[in-house]
Amino acid sequence: PEPHPRFSAVLLQSSLKLTYEAPPGLKKNLLRTFENWSGDFLSQGSVLRAQSLFVLAWFHAIIQERRKYIPQAWTKFYEFNPADLRASGEVIDSIIDKSKGNVDWQTIQGLLEYSVYGGRVDNHYDFRVLDTYLGGFFNPDLLGPKATQRKLSRAIAIPSTNKYEDYMDVVNNLPEVDNPEIFGLASNIERSIQRGNSSRIIQQLKVLEVPVTEGARFDREQWGTQLYPIIELWRKLTEGPGEVLLRPKDASFDIRPDTPPVDTFVVMESLQARDLVQKIAASLTELSKVLSGNALLSPQIATLGQALLRGNVPMEWSDKWEGPETPFQWLKDLVAKAMSLEGWRAKVREGSLLNKNSVLNLSELFRPDTFLNALRQQTARLAKRPIDGLKLVCSWDITLLPPTTQLPVQVEGLLLQGCSFDGSQLTDATSDASELVTVPKCTIAWISTEEREPYSPANSVPVPLYSTASREKIVSELMLPCPGDRSKWVLAAVALFLSED
Repeated sequence: PEPHPRFSAVLLQSSLKLTYEAPPGLKKNLLRTFENWSGDFLSQGSVLRAQSLFVLAWFHAIIQERRKYIPQAWTKFYEFNPADLRASGEVIDSIIDKSKGNVDWQTIQGLLEYSVYGGRVDNHYDFRVLDTYLGGFFNPDLLGPKATQRKLSRAIAIPSTNKYEDYMDVVNNLPEVDNPEIFGLASNIERSIQRGNSSRIIQQLKVLEVPVTEGARFDREQWGTQLYPIIELWRKLTEGPGEVLLRPKDASFDIRPDTPPVDTFVVMESLQARDLVQKIAASLTELSKVLSGNALLSPQIATLGQALLRGNVPMEWSDKWEGPETPFQWLKDLVAKAMSLEGWRAKVREGSLLNKNSVLNLSELFRPDTFLNALRQQTARLAKRPIDGLKLVCSWDITLLPPTTQLPVQVEGLLLQGCSFDGSQLTDATSDASELVTVPKCTIAWISTEEREPYSPANSVPVPLYSTASREKIVSELMLPCPGDRSKWVLAAVALFLSED
C-alpha cells in the first residue's frame, strides 16, 4: 500500500492486509482510472487538457495490460502503478497550464519516459517499445489544434470536448476482451501465451512429482526408483556415436599461436564440452555405484542426488552451462551440442568451416556470442582494421554485401516471432500462423563501419537475436528489411531466436 498522511504507518503495519488482483482488460483498467477521476477533475480545464489526460489513461492501460503477453510484449513484469499515472497527470497539468496553447510535447514525452515510467524499464528493447508508444500518443498530430487525426486506434476516437460523460461513453463501448492488435502485437500471440502457460504447468507438475525435503535420510530404494531413469538416459546418450565424447583429447585439440581466432574458439568450445560431458559421466557413475551399494554416499553425491530428485539441474552442472531447467532435457541438449561441435571441429581440421559453401547453425554452440566476437577478430586481422572499426550486418541477398566483405558466413535455423518473413520484407502474421517461423538462410559478416549496410536504416528495423524464446539472453542484433513504418514492428516486439527452448 502507498503511504497516506491521514493513515498511520503504525496502524498499517499492525493491520491484516488483503490484496486482490484487478480484473484484466483495457476496459476494466480505464474504468478504474475514471472512477478515481471525478467529472469536475476532467472538465475543470481546457479540451486539450481533457484529451491529454484521456490519452494518458489509455497509454497507462496499454502498457499495464501488455503485461499479459510476457515475455513477448515485455521481457519481464514491470510494476507500472497508479502512482505513475498520478505523477504523469501532474506533469501534463503543469505543462499544458503554462503552454498557452503551444504545448511542448517532446518535454512531456521525455519526462514520462525518463522520469516516470522509463525508470522501471531495464531492457533496451522494452524501453524502445515505451518510447514508441509515447511518441505515438503525445504529439501534435494526435493532440492540439493542428491535429490531423484524433484516433487512438481504427475504432477509438478521442472526444472533442472536456465532458466526463463523453469519455466514459468511449470507455463503456470498448470490448470486454482485448484484441492483441490493439497493443500492436501479432494476431497469433495467443499461441505464445498458451505455450508459456503449458510449460509452466508441466514444470510445476514435475516438481510435485518428487516430494524431497532438504537433509532427508538416504533411502537407496527410493533414490534408485527415481534416479535410475536419468542414469539410463545418460548411458544411451553416450553409447554409439556419443562414445567419442568420453575419449581423452588428442592432438586435434592442440592450438598453435598462429591458429585463427574462429578455429581457436571452436577447438576450445569442443574441449570444454567434452570436459563437461566427462565430468558428468564420472558423477553419474559414482551415483550409480552408490545406488547399487558398491560405494558410500559422499556429501558431493548426496547434493547431486537431492538436486536430481527435486527435478533440478545440479548447480555444479548449471554453473558450467545454463541450459534447460529439467535434468532430462539438459543432458539431451548437452550431448547434442557436444556432438555438433565434433562436426565443427572436423570442419576446422579440413579448413572448410568458413568456406563459401559452409552453412552454420549457431544454436549448436554453447557461446554463440563468443563465436561472433571470434569472427570479428579474424575479420579485423584480414581487413587490417581495428576491431571497433567493424559492425555486424546480415543480408538475405549476398549481392547486397559490400564487395570488400571478408569472411561472410551463411547461417540457418534462425526462428522469428511477431511476424512473417520471406527473405525480402517483414509481413503481418496471420492468427493461424505458427508462433515461431524459420527464416530463410542468411549471410552475416563484419564490415567496416564506413561501409554502406545491405539495408538502409529508413527501410529496416533492428531486431534482437536471443538464445531462446524466453528472451533472457541476447546474442546480437540484426537488421531486417521492412519498407514503411518500422514502429509497428517495434510494438509487435519482433525478435529472432537461435532455438525454441
